[in-house]
Amino acid sequence: MEKHLPNAKERIKPRLEKVIENIQQAVYLQSGDAFFQSLTLTLTEQLDVDWAYIGQIMEGEVGHQEIKTVALAHRGHVQENITYPLQGAPCEQVFATGVPHYVEQGVALPHERMGGEHAYSGYPLFNRDQHLVGLLVLLHHEAFANLSTLKSVQHIFAARASMELERKVYEDKIKRLAYYDALTGLPNRNHFNEQVKQAVSKAEEDTDLLAVLSIDLDRFQKINEVEGYEVGDRLLCLIAARIQSQLLEGEVLSRVGGDKFSCLMTQIETKEQLEMRAVQLITVMKEPLTDEDNEYFVNVSMGISVYPVDGHDERKLIQNADWALNQAKKDFGHTYKFYTPILQVHASAFLNLEKKLHRALEKDEFQLFYQPQVNGKGELVGWEALVRWQPNGEGMIPPRTFIPLIEDTGLIIPIGYWVLEEACTQMKTWQEAGYAFHMMINLSAYQLVHYDFVPRVKKIIEQTGVDPSRIGFEITESISLYGVESAMTVLQHMKELGVRVALDDFGTGYSSLSYLKEYPIDIVKIDRTFVKDILEDHYSLSICRSIIDISQSLNFTVLAEGVENEAQWQVLQDLQCEYYQGFLFGTPVPALQAERLVSTWRTRKE
Repeated sequence: MEKHLPNAKERIKPRLEKVIENIQQAVYLQSGDAFFQSLTLTLTEQLDVDWAYIGQIMEGEVGHQEIKTVALAHRGHVQENITYPLQGAPCEQVFATGVPHYVEQGVALPHERMGGEHAYSGYPLFNRDQHLVGLLVLLHHEAFANLSTLKSVQHIFAARASMELERKVYEDKIKRLAYYDALTGLPNRNHFNEQVKQAVSKAEEDTDLLAVLSIDLDRFQKINEVEGYEVGDRLLCLIAARIQSQLLEGEVLSRVGGDKFSCLMTQIETKEQLEMRAVQLITVMKEPLTDEDNEYFVNVSMGISVYPVDGHDERKLIQNADWALNQAKKDFGHTYKFYTPILQVHASAFLNLEKKLHRALEKDEFQLFYQPQVNGKGELVGWEALVRWQPNGEGMIPPRTFIPLIEDTGLIIPIGYWVLEEACTQMKTWQEAGYAFHMMINLSAYQLVHYDFVPRVKKIIEQTGVDPSRIGFEITESISLYGVESAMTVLQHMKELGVRVALDDFGTGYSSLSYLKEYPIDIVKIDRTFVKDILEDHYSLSICRSIIDISQSLNFTVLAEGVENEAQWQVLQDLQCEYYQGFLFGTPVPALQAERLVSTWRTRKE
């Protein structure tokens, strides 16, 4: 009986089974990066090849894609991952055809540290949608000794590698959504916080300085409103690129909000150097941004905190940079501010004040004070209603402190209606007592453009029964910021109700004379800044004379504010001013004191 001799295929089969078994044992319990590393290491050992790697195809424009290795092994040793262009590499053939590609020799390796020419075996890795996501690649310095075994092993483990790579791509996308801004590709707030934290830890060891910059785009919302958010988004990308061009290696730019960025600067030695870089950044942003042949100008405001002076952890550094940014914006923007402890003291007090304001109306902490207005004979003819706030158990809060705050928070709407109702109620009381006073009430631009303003005013006038011709609303030139047409419409409705309109602080705005023409004005109030210097300053006297002459020629009533002494009053009388208000005639007082003042004035007139 003849003895059977195994052929070549039969001799290869046991070896293939052993190789597969060894690789399976190495990767069986592994997943993710551990699987990739174990697989590439074991492939180099079991198949006796120089290099093995799993490459991920990175997203990009056609002709500009890259391969990034997720695991790279050389003769049983893990290597640092590499990234190389897909174009011109042997992997491009696999990418183009979607089938395995083998080259026996002469292939130039994708990275210089991998050596000279090699044999190449590339196997495509597909996701469940049959989209090519990567490659399993083997390389050797000479022709592969067991190409059939190699092909079989690649084929068997490609399925598992594809599954793990698809999961990695998915996890990377989730991580990118969690840590990067979708529009600009910059790190987001969470990622930035982590990077500042790491930088602080390193700075503690190396005793280095580092700085956090909070950067805000001044009035960028106007671009979104006028040009649309698509233009705004494109400009944000241009702005991000421009700021990033000013950063040094290792420094980080993050988009943390709509038009707000944060920057981590690590390569600084002195505060003066940091200041120079801040100025440079502001200067660079002065240059116009071009989008589809249109030019846009965007300025920035910045707040800066420095480690370790302004904080020893990422939370404090970021918070203090934000405090400084707020101060820069209060100073009209287009500048930078370094953090100082006093900023936080002021900001904390401001925040505490805001909390109290939200409860002030329901706690009945507001009250109206009334300042008298007189005619040329010194007779009491009317009042200006002024809101005052005294929190329970505390002193009076100055109006210049809380008025801007109630406007910023929107509380001006409910508080403004309360003021109007209280003033009208008091006016009705005096009206029933036989006094023919008028009552002037300050009106914020926020109130004027509120959708409910006209019907609410009408309702309050009807409910209190006050004569609307005795009510006057004082407006300032800031109403133009909310649209001239909108303001005109509302003021015209007020005129139809019989309410008078006064232009307050006349002469201190941008285009006062045009307002006299455009708005339905009844009264012009000369600002106290001109009255204050009327005795010593020729310009103030001339301005007051001009305001009075122009107003009277247009049939407007003129009232001078801030009259503090007899000499000022006399000069204004000589100029034919009609009405006056100021400390000479009385300070703002509560309703009870105002009623006593009425009696005093009445006795004097009798």
